[in-house]
Amino acid sequence: MKDLASRLLEVLIKKGDGRGAFAQKAGISPAVLSHIASGRNAPSLELVLSILKIYPDVSPDWLLMGKGDWIRQIGLAAGEETKEKSAQDLFSSQEKTAHSEKTMLQVETNTLDKEKAQLMRKIEELRFLLKLHARNAEESLSDLEKEIKSLED
Repeated sequence: MKDLASRLLEVLIKKGDGRGAFAQKAGISPAVLSHIASGRNAPSLELVLSILKIYPDVSPDWLLMGKGDWIRQIGLAAGEETKEKSAQDLFSSQEKTAHSEKTMLQVETNTLDKEKAQLMRKIEELRFLLKLHARNAEESLSDLEKEIKSLED
């Protein structure tokens, strides 16, 4: 599966823009694109938004997650409405991702809390057993000392 950087570069190829031309349109240096292409840097959110602004027919779902076709299936007759929808789709998917990450973090936290509680119960059990064995050992020693005394008398 291609990553975001690969899909970004694929858009430039499909749109026939060179890196220099796109960099100028996006207001970034060609070096930034070179670093993304080499894998040195990941594309920023600002760059993704620039792509969607420069190429409103590019699907945000495809660009961000690799889902569906690279080109939007809806018509561009609406113009500005399409751009607004693109931004709404992008932020909606970001909100869903943030919510999903928050939910996963809560699940992980709950799991850790449960594991911690289980470990604490196990520690208490071990302490109880240790005290019980210590008490039994003391009683055994005491019994042995009494037996030795009785043999001495």
